[in-house]
Amino acid sequence: MGLFRRRRKLPIIGVKNAGKTYFLVSLGYLVSEYRWGEPTADTATYFYDCLREVIAGRPIPATAPGMREIEITLNKVLAGDKEIKTNLLLTTKEFSGAEYERAMEMLTRVEEESFTSAPELKKFYEMFSGSHGCIVIIDLVRDAKITPDEFKKHRDEYIRKAFAEQISPLAKGVELFLRGRRIWSAPLFFVFTKSDVHNLSREEIRRYLNKIMAMSLARLEQKNVWIRIHSVSSVGWGGQKSKNAVLNRLESFGFKRLLLEIGVLGALCGGSRIW
Repeated sequence: MGLFRRRRKLPIIGVKNAGKTYFLVSLGYLVSEYRWGEPTADTATYFYDCLREVIAGRPIPATAPGMREIEITLNKVLAGDKEIKTNLLLTTKEFSGAEYERAMEMLTRVEEESFTSAPELKKFYEMFSGSHGCIVIIDLVRDAKITPDEFKKHRDEYIRKAFAEQISPLAKGVELFLRGRRIWSAPLFFVFTKSDVHNLSREEIRRYLNKIMAMSLARLEQKNVWIRIHSVSSVGWGGQKSKNAVLNRLESFGFKRLLLEIGVLGALCGGSRIW
């Protein structure tokens, strides 16, 4: 099997309670119904239980830390009438939410010479060494009790805190990893979940990033890291009367646009590793 046909890995990472399970169940549902790919066998068994709750309008039971490793294959996407073969594996096997939080906290103070000294940072290094991009779930709404009105009232405070804890250390870690290495172009997707609470479009989020994180992101882009921004909501799609209604609902929540971009940019990566 040639390099181009080898399945390429796209890890999904994010802090605890960022909404990764809802996000992945939504993504897995669309991928399956579009016939673009499917959850792997172990993941499908778990998704069946989750879907029963979502479709009935009930919350998904909390996922025990490190207990669920989710994988979804994305074999192709359809952009209009054009079929683009992707052969991607979207996976959460690299980091649990708790491990990822510890890695981000360590990256706020680590220097290059000790970059792989801690187990979490070594995993971070190994994840990027063997991947073809990364999907980072960003949670602007860490407290489940925050209402849309409350978020709007203190929006700048919540956004700056999330950027400081979830994006700034990640950007630092990727840049430390890249130093002295040959680079292949590859995507870094920032996916902002819970848009039903923060009510920010991808354009509004991009403006905040350009204002607050401009230097960090520009340095990554100069190294051919493709920064992509998406805003999605995974809740509220249960109780629909037909499959088409569910699909239309999820598409309106931003998932189809995200899948298309993952597929197109994933295909552009060819058979090379990310770095």
